[in-house]
Amino acid sequence: MRTTLLSVRLLGLIVLTALLPACIGGKSVPSRFYVLQPLAPPAAGPEDAMSVAVEPVSLPSSLDRPQIVTLRGAHERGIAELHRWAEPLESGFGRVLSENLSVLLGSQTVHRLPTRSDFSWDRVVSVEVQEFGATPGAECVLTARWRVLDRGHRPLVARQKTYRAPAGDDHLAHVEAMSRVLADLSREIAAALQQ
Repeated sequence: MRTTLLSVRLLGLIVLTALLPACIGGKSVPSRFYVLQPLAPPAAGPEDAMSVAVEPVSLPSSLDRPQIVTLRGAHERGIAELHRWAEPLESGFGRVLSENLSVLLGSQTVHRLPTRSDFSWDRVVSVEVQEFGATPGAECVLTARWRVLDRGHRPLVARQKTYRAPAGDDHLAHVEAMSRVLADLSREIAAALQQ
């Protein structure tokens, strides 16, 4: 009995020793990192005098993670362990929204809150995201409630809408589609700000 147990342990040690170099020397697949992209700035045009403050964007906790989340139906989400955001999604969304509004309004006075204390704004933009992601091989969806508020935080415009764009099969195509639907949201908010 004792000899059998010793033989089993010895065999296990030999197998482990043989597999260890493969585990250590094997190449792992590297993670890839992505960012949302803002609209390209146009050629210099007239400067809008309106100053806009963009509040921190509210995201559902299911999206508040470093991995890219894909949609797999009404009740299922996929989490891509090797495909990650290079910045927190909430920060990236707010950054791109602010840059898009700056481009669309022709204004250098679009700032994300909190901001420096000497900044005074005419309008405040508030966005609450309900859904943001892509279904592989199908479409990208952004569902958001958004509001434009005056200086006293009184609502001037309030809407909830779903924005859609075709999405490819890979994660880069998903992120590109996510940038496109965010641009569509930005255009609608910019139009409301200009009214």
